[in-house]
Amino acid sequence: MTSSNAYVAGSSQAKISQYNSERYYQMKPENAGKVKFGVWGLICGAVIAMIIGFAWGGWTTSKTTQTMSEEAVLASQAAICC
Repeated sequence: MTSSNAYVAGSSQAKISQYNSERYYQMKPENAGKVKFGVWGLICGAVIAMIIGFAWGGWTTSKTTQTMSEEAVLASQAAICC
């Protein structure tokens, strides 16, 4: 009889522990809204930084850089040959 009581007490303790862990990991609605706007702000900020960097910051892709270096090599060789 005592073993069945221990089992019941153990199972109720497990349910309480499970409830507390689920409650601990749930996000409050006001925090969920803040996180949502924070993530969107991060994404928009990254896109704006990329647009500004490539348009006015002098960032280039690898293909553009390779083309520019090939043109510079040809220009320097043409100056030597002439």
